[in-house]
Amino acid sequence: MTYSNPINHKGPDPQIELGLKNIKSFLSVLGNPQDTIQNIVHVAGTNGKGSTIAFLESLLTNLAFKVGKYTSPHLINLTERYQINGEQITKEKFNSLFNALSKYSQFATLTHFEKLTAIAFQYFAEQNVDLLLLETGLGGRLDATNCIKKPILSLITNIGHDHQDFLGDTLQEISKEKAGILKPNIPFMTTAKGISLEVIVSQAQRIHSPQIELRKFILDKTKLGLKGSYQEGNAQLALNAFKYIHGLLNPQLPFKEDSYIETAIYKTQNWPGRFEIRQLKNKNIILDGAHNKEAANGLKQSLDEYFPKEKRIWLLGFLKNKDYREFLNQAVQKEDSVIFTFADTEVNSVVPKDLVIASSQIIQNIKISTNSEIREAFESAKNQLLKEEQKTILVVSGSLYLVGKVMELISESED
Repeated sequence: MTYSNPINHKGPDPQIELGLKNIKSFLSVLGNPQDTIQNIVHVAGTNGKGSTIAFLESLLTNLAFKVGKYTSPHLINLTERYQINGEQITKEKFNSLFNALSKYSQFATLTHFEKLTAIAFQYFAEQNVDLLLLETGLGGRLDATNCIKKPILSLITNIGHDHQDFLGDTLQEISKEKAGILKPNIPFMTTAKGISLEVIVSQAQRIHSPQIELRKFILDKTKLGLKGSYQEGNAQLALNAFKYIHGLLNPQLPFKEDSYIETAIYKTQNWPGRFEIRQLKNKNIILDGAHNKEAANGLKQSLDEYFPKEKRIWLLGFLKNKDYREFLNQAVQKEDSVIFTFADTEVNSVVPKDLVIASSQIIQNIKISTNSEIREAFESAKNQLLKEEQKTILVVSGSLYLVGKVMELISESED
């Protein structure tokens, strides 16, 4: 199998195949670099993983740690996935690692995400990070990141319906896959609720993974560095995780709760594309990668909270494996204006005309248009936004890949 350097790859990761056999075999050839990273926090869940990691990263910098962060997907540049104390890996360093690992014949047998994950373990091991924040790519049990043996803490955020073609159709099945990151005698924390929480706790008890109950910290949610009505829960999880890590790695240092909240939680900014508010000529553009029912509901609540009186223009695109009908039902309301486009390539995306048919069946009295070219669709949405005299916002959502492309277009408009 031939495989070129993925540094310029855009869109969803190709070749998705869940399983640990191949990556474990390859990592053993490298000398198992993942086992040399002393402190790993493993994070799974459907929504909120990246935001929780962003809050936690900001908190950990207070302790002068060298903090590595491996997340996915990327919005614009693949190097976003690899960061140390907020600094992305350089393209030169990524290329060097890719070329070095490509010399092993087994590297060619790995999937796209397995290759990126192997590079991540090699990179963070070489850089000798004090702690690695490790986000699962898809699921948990069979995700490539789950080849680690002994993290110091496992975190599971909210769980909803997503990736059913890989994880199962029910919340029970999905939750069981997410709970697969739990390890014997390694504590965990979770913000999951209902049946998902029951499944996770059952799995934890079976393997003797102790649950740390979440303490309620006093937060002013209007001051949170990351916006969105759902971010308080992510901040709470991060604070609880930080308190545990603080006591584990710096037991002699006082836990300055109020100081950490002020200097980190209220100043966390580094998580683009999640209810990110950008301005264009005094008009607000909201970028949010919500693409499932639960995230769409959170987006709707956030819009109602932050922009309750503004007229809404939507620029939407969806990948084929996403339940766009549920998104439309949850987030879009009558009197809204909607422009449908492709989320990514035509091969990966729902055809805009199909979105028109679905939306007309779900929501009454909305203004609908389509444009198959993302650049032209954004220009149309932008022009409509700037022409409006009343308070109006533009919301770009439905796919992180669409959000990433629009982010680049906004930057061009600002130049």
